[in-house]
Amino acid sequence: METFQNMLNDKLGIHFDLTFHNLCPNRRPPIFGDFMREPPVYEDLANFRILKNFMENHLLEYNAMPGTVPMRLVLFKDAIEHGTV
Repeated sequence: METFQNMLNDKLGIHFDLTFHNLCPNRRPPIFGDFMREPPVYEDLANFRILKNFMENHLLEYNAMPGTVPMRLVLFKDAIEHGTV
């Protein structure tokens, strides 16, 4: 990841006079998705708390469906980021 960020920094500096840190001050890449709205809109999911609540609610709904095997998942930050890819 560090190599990618260094390459990204080089390109951002050359083309936009920016750095990765300017765009992502917490050194974490932004999360994008198109599942938070109807109709779907691909957007930056900047509010992590809202994203986590959304995913937890959908997991609860799924687990409550008849005939499904409940998924007992812990939605920690890395799991949520992975689930949005």
